[in-house]
Parts: sequence; C-alpha cells; structure tokens
Amino acid sequence: MRRSRGNVARELVSQDSMSQGSLTVGKRQTESAWPQNLNAIDEDQLMQMAPGDVIVLHQSPSIRKHVASIFYAIVACPACGAPGLIKAQQYFGVISVVCASDLCSCHFRIHGRNRLAYLPVN
Repeated sequence: MRRSRGNVARELVSQDSMSQGSLTVGKRQTESAWPQNLNAIDEDQLMQMAPGDVIVLHQSPSIRKHVASIFYAIVACPACGAPGLIKAQQYFGVISVVCASDLCSCHFRIHGRNRLAYLPVN
C-alpha cells in the first residue's frame, strides 16, 4: 500500500518539477526544524509544496477528478517534503501517516486537522 500512495503522488507532481529542485524530496531536515502544524495551500501551489503543506481534495476540484475517491488530501511529508496521498482517517488523526517516499521513514499523526505529532519509527 505504501508504494502505491507514493506512485500516485509522484504522478501528480511531474518528474520535471522534481528534477528542477522545486520540492525538497530526499533532503531531510533535522527533527527540530520539522513543522509543528500543517499549512493549507491552494491547488495552484501543488508544484511548490513545502514540508508540512496540505491540499484538501474536496476543495480542489481540478485535482480531485484525477485522484481515487478513497483519498482525502495530499500532504507534503514534514521531514522531507515528498507529497503523499492520505485518507480521511489519516487527516482526522484516527490512523497515523508514514511518508510516501522510499528515502524517508517519517511517521506522524495529524491532530485537530492541523497539528503534527511525530511518532517513533518501529
């Protein structure tokens, strides 16, 4: 399941934008620099997502039509910035989130739709 989330997210963000360095994928920040809150952004900022940014899909009709209905939002990993699709249960804090990147193992939970709580990696 983890790979499929990452692959779908990578399809949303073109390979060209990743190679031009507009995302911080793979450039892991130190834990003390990780954001404590999510930052809601508009769909027109998809290519400039920074660590901790989120796009809620029901507020973004042009992206929503390209993503399976089981997904609720796109979240940029707070550690490395890799975009990943998450389900409603993850957005509302019922289930934790693991980074979609193969290069990062950030594990976190979203509280109150915007606060981030970092969890230990098992």
